[in-house]
Amino acid sequence: MMSKNGRFNVAYDKEHGCTVVEIPYKGNATSPLYLPDEGKLQQVEEALNKPTIKSWKKLFHYQSIDLKIPKFSISATLISKRSSQKWGVTECFQIGLIFPELWNHLH
Repeated sequence: MMSKNGRFNVAYDKEHGCTVVEIPYKGNATSPLYLPDEGKLQQVEEALNKPTIKSWKKLFHYQSIDLKIPKFSISATLISKRSSQKWGVTECFQIGLIFPELWNHLH
């Protein structure tokens, strides 16, 4: 769990039911953390577009908060069509091909 008590740029959007916290990253970069109100996740996901994000920037103000974020990681391995063709794998790129075991695992 990452825990930090400090001053962060925070915005609350009543219309979409969402708090946005700008987390300092490297240099002058920041990473936004979107925190939807209870039951508002889909509404916030649908609102993630350029005009809404610009409107949130106008709402930001510095505020002292105790920020706690669970530790997590995201990873993916991607194989390009060109690389796999070099290995002789071409069928997986045919339209309509389904990998049943992977599909069942994901659903």
